[in-house]
Amino acid sequence: MNRTITITNDQGQKVVADIVSIVNISSLNNEYIIYTFNKKDEAGNIKDYISRIKQDGENFILEQIEDLEEWNKVKEMITNSVKEA
Repeated sequence: MNRTITITNDQGQKVVADIVSIVNISSLNNEYIIYTFNKKDEAGNIKDYISRIKQDGENFILEQIEDLEEWNKVKEMITNSVKEA
């Protein structure tokens, strides 16, 4: 079963992305989504994106992770999850 999310980009266009995973990091008191548009980079790897999820009424807002400390904790959690799998 494919799980997808429809995202409104900066140009106001609605684009569909595949959800890779949604994780809650209790130490940061936030939930994060890993998603992809299934496009490959120059090396042939499929690019994934990670955003913080915030709820606004019935809608969800994906926020860019700009704080370096937060980003390092998210990256560490994801790396550890992959190693355990």
